[in-house]
Amino acid sequence: MHLLQERHPHATHVTQSDRIDRLLLHPVSGIVTFLAIMFLVFESITTLANPCIDFIDTTCRQWFTTAINWGFTTFAGTMSLQGWFHACIVNGVLAGAVTVLTFVPPMAIMFVILSLLEDCGYLARAAFVMDKAMRLLGLDGRAFLPLVVGFGCNLPALASTRTLPDSRQRLLTGLLIPFTSCSARLSVYIVLAYAFFGHYAGLAIFLMYVASIQICIHSLLLWNYLHINCHNRCVSLLQLPCVYGLSSLGPVLSSSLRPSSCGFWQQHP
Repeated sequence: MHLLQERHPHATHVTQSDRIDRLLLHPVSGIVTFLAIMFLVFESITTLANPCIDFIDTTCRQWFTTAINWGFTTFAGTMSLQGWFHACIVNGVLAGAVTVLTFVPPMAIMFVILSLLEDCGYLARAAFVMDKAMRLLGLDGRAFLPLVVGFGCNLPALASTRTLPDSRQRLLTGLLIPFTSCSARLSVYIVLAYAFFGHYAGLAIFLMYVASIQICIHSLLLWNYLHINCHNRCVSLLQLPCVYGLSSLGPVLSSSLRPSSCGFWQQHP
């Protein structure tokens, strides 16, 4: 991967952005900074989305259930609340719709954060830092971010593959994301670990996460071995903005909420 960074032809002094790049593009400090920012992204998605998810899953569900019960009682009597049609509406249609709506907050928050990182110029630098390691596995450095998000929730991680440059990268990353252990699987891991490993449950859970990472790596290596002629050998060019900064909030929100809504309706037509 090669960097294209625009600068004024007569500029010779070291700017503040140059000093930041020395930290963010360094082989060691760049990776440490990237992991720290990814941790903050993951925590922000889960922390900010959880209240919205709880509101949709409890309060909104109760509101709609009350409205449905009122409608059935008004037009069909109280006995209709015990019928199969009421159960189909409440436990089927309403429950499915509420479950689908709970995926909207993490997807929207993730795209807002990614848009902010891209707008300030860091996302291209993060892709450059992780590109060398990901190239050994046959992927672009930009594919690392969806895989990290996949450990929080697979659905927004799959939606974030839209940021990858070509269809091959999107396909490979999308095939790997289900192997990442999302937070929903943690409860299953805990039950299995305490049921079968007792006092070593913590170690068992850790090894389950390690196993998921190993499955991702070996799946990529197997793919590259079986499709050696399809390996992506093209040169990636990244244009880095010469100055860090953010544009107005309107375009950022517009560019981030548009893919989240499109991904939502394509995932749940």
